[in-house]
Amino acid sequence: VKSVAKPAGKVPAKGPSKEVAKPVAKAPAKAPAKTPASGVFVRFERYSPKSSRVDLVGSFNGWDLGKYPLVRDENGIWSIQIRLAPGTYEYKYVYDGHFYEPDPEQEQVANAFGSANNLLIVT
Repeated sequence: VKSVAKPAGKVPAKGPSKEVAKPVAKAPAKAPAKTPASGVFVRFERYSPKSSRVDLVGSFNGWDLGKYPLVRDENGIWSIQIRLAPGTYEYKYVYDGHFYEPDPEQEQVANAFGSANNLLIVT
């Protein structure tokens, strides 16, 4: 299962502890458009061809399952693009409504439940 969170136009700095794949920006043909609320569009992608549903939950949506369902393409890649204000966010992917998992290729932080969440810094 592969995932990537892509802040449009910005790439977060590498973490100090270990080399991990960071959210990366897609190379736009022109500068990314700012929304009236000065948000940044972030694209989340997850490869999971056997899943029947993938959702994105995190501190940006109150961990609300169902608020950000990803859309599957013909290759089994699930994706969604959302606008986020600058800040630091934690998130996870939810598979088939039951399995909450962080992306192992993205930066992680420990959570209060003894597992990990992904970390995203939007600037």
